[in-house]
Amino acid sequence: MPAKITVRKAAPEDLEELLRIQGQSMPQAAEWSAGALLEGLEGCLAAQQNDRLVGFLLYRELGSTEWEILNLAVDQQSRRQGVASSLIEKFLGEAHGDVYLEVRESNLAARALYACWGFSEEGLRRAYYHRPVENAVVMKRANKNIPPANEA
Repeated sequence: MPAKITVRKAAPEDLEELLRIQGQSMPQAAEWSAGALLEGLEGCLAAQQNDRLVGFLLYRELGSTEWEILNLAVDQQSRRQGVASSLIEKFLGEAHGDVYLEVRESNLAARALYACWGFSEEGLRRAYYHRPVENAVVMKRANKNIPPANEA
C-alpha cells in the first residue's frame, strides 16, 4: 500500500525538487523556468510522500471567481498512486469559482483524470504548445456553488 500523501503550500526550498519533477514530466507538463516557478510559489501546492516531494500543482487566481491550473506534474516513480488527485482535491477545496486549464491534445491520461474531477472540454488552441508543437484542449470545471456577489 502506498504511503500517505500530504499536500501543502510549496516553499522556496522546494524549488530544486519542483524543477526535477517538472523535468521528468516533459513534454506533457508545461515548462516553467526556475525564476517563474519561484515567483509563482504563492500559487503552488506540493505533494509529499514519506518526506519526499512527489508532485506539484501550480495555479493562479484570474478573478474573484475564476482560477487557472498552470501546471500539474508528478514524479515518475509516484504516478498512478493518487498524487495528482490529491493535489486536485486540495486545490478545488480552496478555489471557489470556475477553474480552467489547458492540456496537450495527446495527453489522454490527463484529460481523463480532469474529466473525473468534473472538467469538460471547452475548446482547442491550435499550436499552443512547443517542443513539440501541439494543440491544447481547453478544459473548464464550472463551480455551481459560487455565492452571489452580494453574499461574498
